[in-house]
Amino acid sequence: MYHSRKRYLEKCWICGNTADSDEHKFKRSDIVKAYGKGQYVEKGEFQPMLINIRNSYISGSNDKKITIRNVLCQKCNNHLSQPFDTSYEKFSNYISNHIDLIQESNKIDFQDIYGGEWPDQIINLYKYFIKIFGCRLSKEGIKISKNVIEFLTSKNDKLKHMKFRFAIKPDIVNLQNFGERGYHHLYFGGLEWVGVSEKETETIFSWFTNYGISIYWVYNLSIESGNKYQPFLFQKEELVEVQQSEHLPKEKTTINGLVDFIEGESYNKIDLINSILFD
Repeated sequence: MYHSRKRYLEKCWICGNTADSDEHKFKRSDIVKAYGKGQYVEKGEFQPMLINIRNSYISGSNDKKITIRNVLCQKCNNHLSQPFDTSYEKFSNYISNHIDLIQESNKIDFQDIYGGEWPDQIINLYKYFIKIFGCRLSKEGIKISKNVIEFLTSKNDKLKHMKFRFAIKPDIVNLQNFGERGYHHLYFGGLEWVGVSEKETETIFSWFTNYGISIYWVYNLSIESGNKYQPFLFQKEELVEVQQSEHLPKEKTTINGLVDFIEGESYNKIDLINSILFD
């Protein structure tokens, strides 16, 4: 079964109502935690930059460059997804405060993050990622399957069509101490179309990184429930290690060059996709 790009009028991809709400590509609380409130132009050489096809500076935590415009209705973006956002914020705060422990153990223990509520909270965490990834897919004209939407809205507790894998990137962790003020890393990988053509594909792949912890995801309509790897069933998540610092090319001397290499060029994406799909 193939995904095709189509042009959708601005409808909420979850419920079909008018999409009158924007979604942050990066959680606003993450931006504020890293760079503060107010106008970032006052930071001079330390003004945060969005690394993209055309690198551009971010003016503040509500800069339109870091939002996905008109993809959700206000009800879905506020009422429905508020528990998802809360679970993600707890997750983000934990990894930012315990990255050394996570790197040493090479795992994330969700009970340490959520306590006895971890079985419910981890589902909300994955729903946060599904919401963000769904917004990106929808904005590219890719229809989200009924099963994914029903899982998000709790009409179905069996998720098909999406699989996930957490990873740690030691080089990104090490960059936290880069330069005079350190380096804060939030990164969204591009949507990778695997095979077929520019307009049609079976598999779409991407990832999100915060504090050196990445979550990779694959969207494929052939994925069925009952796969042995169901991430939201486990208290502890073993991390795949992506890229070793001794492999960094010497010519990558700028922070942007290092980031582009570590995030986009340093590993075999096809192997990683296959490991997510078939583990």
